[in-house]
Amino acid sequence: MTGTEILLLLAVAALVYQEYAWRDRARRMEADFERRISTEVAMAYESGLAADEAPVRALTFRAEKEEPRGLFREVTRHLFIAVAMQGDRVKYAAGDLNEIDRFEITPEIKRAILEFVDGEAEMAGAARR
Repeated sequence: MTGTEILLLLAVAALVYQEYAWRDRARRMEADFERRISTEVAMAYESGLAADEAPVRALTFRAEKEEPRGLFREVTRHLFIAVAMQGDRVKYAAGDLNEIDRFEITPEIKRAILEFVDGEAEMAGAARR
Protein backbone atom coordinates (compact mmCIF):
# COMPACT_ATOMS: atom_id res chain seq x y z
CA MET A 1 0.00 0.00 0.00
CA THR A 2 1.20 3.43 -0.82
CA GLY A 3 1.08 6.38 1.52
CA THR A 4 -1.89 7.87 -0.36
CA GLU A 5 -3.90 4.67 -0.02
CA ILE A 6 -3.17 4.53 3.71
CA LEU A 7 -4.26 8.16 4.16
CA LEU A 8 -7.43 7.48 2.17
CA LEU A 9 -8.17 4.41 4.31
CA LEU A 10 -7.62 6.43 7.50
CA ALA A 11 -9.93 9.19 6.23
CA VAL A 12 -12.70 6.69 5.49
CA ALA A 13 -12.23 5.08 8.90
CA ALA A 14 -12.46 8.52 10.56
CA LEU A 15 -15.68 9.30 8.68
CA VAL A 16 -17.22 5.96 9.70
CA TYR A 17 -16.21 6.55 13.32
CA GLN A 18 -17.69 10.06 13.19
CA GLU A 19 -20.99 8.68 11.84
CA TYR A 20 -21.26 6.09 14.61
CA ALA A 21 -20.34 8.66 17.25
CA TRP A 22 -22.99 11.08 15.94
CA ARG A 23 -25.71 8.41 15.93
CA ASP A 24 -24.79 7.36 19.48
CA ARG A 25 -24.90 10.97 20.65
CA ALA A 26 -28.29 11.53 18.99
CA ARG A 27 -29.66 8.35 20.62
CA ARG A 28 -28.44 9.45 24.05
CA MET A 29 -29.92 12.94 23.61
CA GLU A 30 -33.29 11.47 22.62
CA ALA A 31 -33.30 9.09 25.59
CA ASP A 32 -32.40 11.98 27.92
CA PHE A 33 -35.20 14.12 26.48
CA GLU A 34 -37.73 11.30 26.90
CA ARG A 35 -36.64 10.84 30.53
CA ARG A 36 -36.98 14.56 31.24
CA ILE A 37 -40.44 14.68 29.65
CA SER A 38 -41.63 11.65 31.63
CA THR A 39 -40.25 13.18 34.84
CA GLU A 40 -42.03 16.46 34.14
CA VAL A 41 -45.29 14.63 33.47
CA ALA A 42 -44.94 12.66 36.71
CA MET A 43 -44.23 15.83 38.70
CA ALA A 44 -47.17 17.64 37.13
CA TYR A 45 -49.42 14.65 37.75
CA GLU A 46 -48.38 14.41 41.41
CA SER A 47 -48.83 18.13 41.99
CA GLY A 48 -52.24 17.90 40.35
CA LEU A 49 -53.26 15.08 42.63
CA ALA A 50 -52.10 16.96 45.70
CA ALA A 51 -53.76 20.25 44.71
CA ASP A 52 -57.30 19.32 43.68
CA GLU A 53 -59.90 16.64 44.09
CA ALA A 54 -60.67 16.33 40.36
CA PRO A 55 -58.86 13.54 38.45
CA VAL A 56 -55.72 14.45 36.52
CA ARG A 57 -54.72 12.74 33.27
CA ALA A 58 -51.10 12.67 32.10
CA LEU A 59 -50.67 12.34 28.34
CA THR A 60 -47.56 12.13 26.16
CA PHE A 61 -47.58 12.65 22.40
CA ARG A 62 -44.80 11.81 19.97
CA ALA A 63 -44.23 12.86 16.37
CA GLU A 64 -41.40 12.95 13.85
CA LYS A 65 -40.02 15.73 11.69
CA GLU A 66 -37.71 15.28 8.72
CA GLU A 67 -34.82 17.74 8.69
CA PRO A 68 -32.22 18.08 5.95
CA ARG A 69 -28.68 17.28 7.07
CA GLY A 70 -25.62 17.15 4.91
CA LEU A 71 -25.70 16.92 1.15
CA PHE A 72 -27.63 13.75 0.41
CA ARG A 73 -29.91 12.73 3.25
CA GLU A 74 -32.49 13.82 5.78
CA VAL A 75 -32.50 13.13 9.51
CA THR A 76 -35.61 12.29 11.50
CA ARG A 77 -36.02 14.47 14.59
CA HIS A 78 -38.31 13.12 17.29
CA LEU A 79 -40.77 15.57 18.84
CA PHE A 80 -42.52 15.17 22.19
CA ILE A 81 -45.31 16.90 24.07
CA ALA A 82 -46.24 16.04 27.65
CA VAL A 83 -49.56 17.27 29.02
CA ALA A 84 -51.27 17.01 32.39
CA MET A 85 -55.01 17.69 32.09
CA GLN A 86 -57.69 18.17 34.68
CA GLY A 87 -61.02 17.63 33.04
CA ASP A 88 -60.89 19.61 29.78
CA ARG A 89 -58.31 22.10 31.10
CA VAL A 90 -54.53 21.79 30.70
CA LYS A 91 -52.71 22.15 34.01
CA TYR A 92 -49.21 21.63 32.61
CA ALA A 93 -47.62 21.23 29.17
CA ALA A 94 -44.00 20.78 28.12
CA GLY A 95 -42.09 19.79 25.01
CA ASP A 96 -42.17 20.88 21.39
CA LEU A 97 -45.29 23.01 21.70
CA ASN A 98 -44.25 25.19 18.74
CA GLU A 99 -44.58 22.12 16.47
CA ILE A 100 -48.07 21.14 17.67
CA ASP A 101 -49.42 20.86 14.12
CA ARG A 102 -47.19 17.83 13.47
CA PHE A 103 -48.84 15.77 16.24
CA GLU A 104 -51.94 13.62 15.87
CA ILE A 105 -53.96 15.05 18.75
CA THR A 106 -57.72 15.15 19.13
CA PRO A 107 -59.16 18.61 18.41
CA GLU A 108 -60.38 19.10 21.98
CA ILE A 109 -56.97 18.42 23.51
CA LYS A 110 -55.21 20.49 20.85
CA ARG A 111 -57.52 23.44 21.53
CA ALA A 112 -56.89 23.12 25.28
CA ILE A 113 -53.11 23.05 24.74
CA LEU A 114 -53.26 26.12 22.50
CA GLU A 115 -55.34 27.97 25.12
CA PHE A 116 -52.79 27.00 27.78
CA VAL A 117 -49.88 28.21 25.65
CA ASP A 118 -51.65 31.49 24.84
CA GLY A 119 -52.42 32.02 28.54
CA GLU A 120 -48.79 31.40 29.49
CA ALA A 121 -47.63 33.87 26.83
CA GLU A 122 -50.03 36.51 28.13
CA MET A 123 -48.84 35.99 31.71
CA ALA A 124 -45.19 36.26 30.60
CA GLY A 125 -45.97 39.45 28.69
CA ALA A 126 -47.70 40.95 31.73
CA ALA A 127 -44.74 40.03 33.95
CA ARG A 128 -42.32 41.88 31.63
CA ARG A 129 -44.28 45.14 31.85
